[in-house]
Amino acid sequence: TLSSGMVDAVLTQAFSSIVVRAMRANSTVDTSALPIIVALRGIRVSVHVGVGSEERARAQEVALEVELLADLLHRSDGSALDDLEATVDYDRLHDVVVEAAAVAPARLIETIALRVRKAVTEECPEVFDVRVRCTKFDPPVRGEVAEARVTVPADWEAGS
Repeated sequence: TLSSGMVDAVLTQAFSSIVVRAMRANSTVDTSALPIIVALRGIRVSVHVGVGSEERARAQEVALEVELLADLLHRSDGSALDDLEATVDYDRLHDVVVEAAAVAPARLIETIALRVRKAVTEECPEVFDVRVRCTKFDPPVRGEVAEARVTVPADWEAGS
């Protein structure tokens, strides 16, 4: 469950986002916001990740998934604005995720997932919260393991 402080913060951020985006679009359309969940899955990024320096020395592919809570602007009569300014720009979101993941080597995929989460919340004002999954293929562990995956939950899931 969300605390009242978290609800207030989400509402404040939502209102600010709507005002800023409407001003940017110089819109005179009467709009409302509808919370939506947007996801990009299977974002492949070449990164340097691993506990040992030998493993970190070579680039490896990881897969990232971001699922975010954002607002969708629509007309007050419920009809769609059908405009990129009304929602999340997938190209921009993809670029933010890739840049954050690959910006520096990391020992842990947890570090990459946290970096991505932070970058998305900072760079995408229309996003209220984000969950990030990072998958590393063929991790160097004893036995046969196809992948290792971590999930950084969104605040709405963690009960913050």
